[in-house]
Amino acid sequence: MKKFIFLLFSTAFYGCEKNQTSTSFIQEQTTDNCIEKSNLAEPLFILPEGSVASPVGNLTAISAKFYTNILYNASDTTQKCKFDIFIPNTATTFKESSLVIYIHGGGFNNRSKEDAYNIERHPYAADIKKYLKKGIAFVTIDFRNKDDFNVLGNTNQIEHSLGDIKRCLQFLKYNSVQLKINKNKIGVYGGSSGGCASLWLGLNDNMASVNSEEIMRDSILGESTRVLAVGHYNSQCSLDKQFLIDTYFNNENSCLFPGSVDPSPNLNFPLFITADDPDLYIFNDNDTDCSTTDKISHHPYHAIILKNKIDEVWPTGISTGKMVVTIPIYSIPAAGSVLVSKNKSLFNFMCSRLK
Repeated sequence: MKKFIFLLFSTAFYGCEKNQTSTSFIQEQTTDNCIEKSNLAEPLFILPEGSVASPVGNLTAISAKFYTNILYNASDTTQKCKFDIFIPNTATTFKESSLVIYIHGGGFNNRSKEDAYNIERHPYAADIKKYLKKGIAFVTIDFRNKDDFNVLGNTNQIEHSLGDIKRCLQFLKYNSVQLKINKNKIGVYGGSSGGCASLWLGLNDNMASVNSEEIMRDSILGESTRVLAVGHYNSQCSLDKQFLIDTYFNNENSCLFPGSVDPSPNLNFPLFITADDPDLYIFNDNDTDCSTTDKISHHPYHAIILKNKIDEVWPTGISTGKMVVTIPIYSIPAAGSVLVSKNKSLFNFMCSRLK
């Protein structure tokens, strides 16, 4: 990992859609605003002339517009694959804005993009307006739950949910001109399963298709999945139970990871870490209670496991200034000390990486 900000404290995304061979487009809630793109299968859209009411209050003072329920996956019969986007008025075709994407939590089985506007579920909800004031666009996304894929008879449901999230990122990049966003300046973050999804996107190698026939059928798949910054707060470091058991859980640390052993190497994010990864912000202020499955799933050990792996891959981060740190103030038995960055919020981290 080239650089990361590490925080750990000791407190105990309305559109209409045609079939796969037609076009997708943005539509304001009450406006039929469609456009065809001849001879191509991938979507094309234009922004409606007017935006809709913002869920975070009046945007006039900060000069921004809000568009909601934009469909990004023509093959999704559930129409759950959609996003909301806030676009600063300062963004133009010649001066594109950076973009921050929020991925909600809920275990890939519940919750929604509207969590972004709920301070109780999204501790950084107030940052949305702050990003807009800085000229940074903001997106919150929905995707199919793992149980949607279960109904369809698929296995590895979480990986299918992650596939939707990847598709959304690629859709945003493919339509970056219409959305006035710089597809090379994108950050992504989330908590709980949203943090897992952010790690999966950020730590994977570029997942763009290199199959020319596939791209001919769907050009969106040819877009890069690389981002500049990743935020991970109060979240799991891995969804591979065996890996977790072999590290800090079910060992001398008295946290007994529940359920059967379920190796999932494709979801073991610490093993994805390489020196060319985007900058990573890790935050966990949960206590060390192991009394419930939920507490174990969001335990600070997850942050420590990530930090230890980052230290292995990029051991000179501190001395070269690639990490902003202060003195160690947090420790757990057998875990050692964890470095805490100084005066670095997730908002400041994203702004500094996307400027």
